[in-house]
Order: sequence, then structure tokens, then C-alpha cells
Amino acid sequence: MVQKSNTKALSWELLQTFLAIAEAQSIRQAATALNINHATVSRQLKKLEQYVWQAVFDRSNKGLSLTELGLALHSHALAMAEQYQQLQFFLDHRGDDIRGDLTISLGDSLMPCIAPAVKCLSRDNPGLNIHFSVSNDVVSLDKGEADIALRITDKPPEHLIAIALQSVSVAAFVHRQLLQELGIDEHLALAEIRHRMAWISWQRQSKLLDIHARLHELIGVSNIKYWVGSSAAMLDAVNARMGAAFLMTNYG
Repeated sequence: MVQKSNTKALSWELLQTFLAIAEAQSIRQAATALNINHATVSRQLKKLEQYVWQAVFDRSNKGLSLTELGLALHSHALAMAEQYQQLQFFLDHRGDDIRGDLTISLGDSLMPCIAPAVKCLSRDNPGLNIHFSVSNDVVSLDKGEADIALRITDKPPEHLIAIALQSVSVAAFVHRQLLQELGIDEHLALAEIRHRMAWISWQRQSKLLDIHARLHELIGVSNIKYWVGSSAAMLDAVNARMGAAFLMTNYG
């Protein structure tokens, strides 16, 4: 067996493109994610496969899937990406003075939880520019989509450093006038009235929002008539007497 070798170092740019294609399972979608031309992504993939002397993806009508070599390469590339992010974090935050841009991703109902701490952080580090990315979607810290992410969960990803800040409580809310319109006694238990009104729930079933299953057991999925992706919009819908919803009652 002849062992093939390369005299040039493998470009990290090619591996970044490879990771994007592997995640998207599509060259076109990877190009969109990387914000580069479709032809550029194809050319970089071709260079990578020429470098390793084999195909790293199987092509089919359903898209791209990793070959046996591609799977092995993917594992190593992910490890390199994590090391790169750690190095970048070290370079950006070395020394006692924290400066530069810091992106915090949080749900639209979590600002009261983080505002006091962020205010102190900003006061102690005047060179720090803080950007709030308000979204209930899952973000990738590994890809630099945010530096800190606040999410409601009791099962954080194992590869991330997770710190529990506060506990939250939820309760069912409904407008009194809606109960009057439906002829429902507001003192009745939830179990007695849950089937007699429309309910409002989250539009997106995030893997980190572990409360969904329990809430849906309480009210029954068939009773959910409205789906929204924002806590603020959910409260507005309740105030508009569209239905009832589970909302957070406190922080701590």
C-alpha cells in the first residue's frame, strides 16, 4: 500500500467551509451561512477533497452526507474549532481590563434577570461594548453567535460551562373579562376550566425549554389555538382576551 502525503499544510479556511457544509448538508445553504459565493464553497470543497485524496461527502438527491473519512475529519475539525474559539476568547479577554464587544443572547422576558449584573459589569469595564441579541432561538456559542447565552433550562449542553443564575416560576394567566365572556367562575381550579377556553403557547419547541411537555400535559395540546415566539407578544395576546397562557411570575 502506498501512503500518500501532502507537502502543504491544510488550510483552516477549508475546514471551516467543510464544517458549514456538514451542518447544512448543502453547498448552497453553507454558502448562505458563510455569506460567501456558492462557487467559492464548491471550489474550497474540491480543494479539501484533493488534499485528502478522497471524497468527504456522498452526493444524493437528498443532499450531502459524510463519508467514513468525512466523519473522522468532522470529529477532528470540530475539536479544532473549539480550540480556536477558546484561543480567540483568551486573546480577547487577556489582562484585567475587559474591553471590546460582548454579545449576550437572551429571551425577551429575561432582561430583568440580567440587567443589574450587566450594569455593574459595564460600570467596572468602561471599555466594554455590550450587545443584546434578543431571541428565543438556540444560538451557537462555538460559532461565535454570542459570548453569553441566557436560556431557561435544567439540562444545559454538556460541552458548555453553565451557571444557574436564578429559578423561575410560571402560572396560568387569563383576563378576567374573558372569563366573564365565557361565563367561567374565576375561582374554579385549572383542571375544571382548561378545556373551556383557547390557550396560547410558544411557537417554537426549543430543545432548551423543558417546561413545554409539562405545560402541554396540564392544558392539552388540542386546546392550544395560538402560537407565538415572544413572551411580550404572549402577554399582549392575554391582555387582548385571545386566551390563557403560562407566563413567568418572578425571578428568584
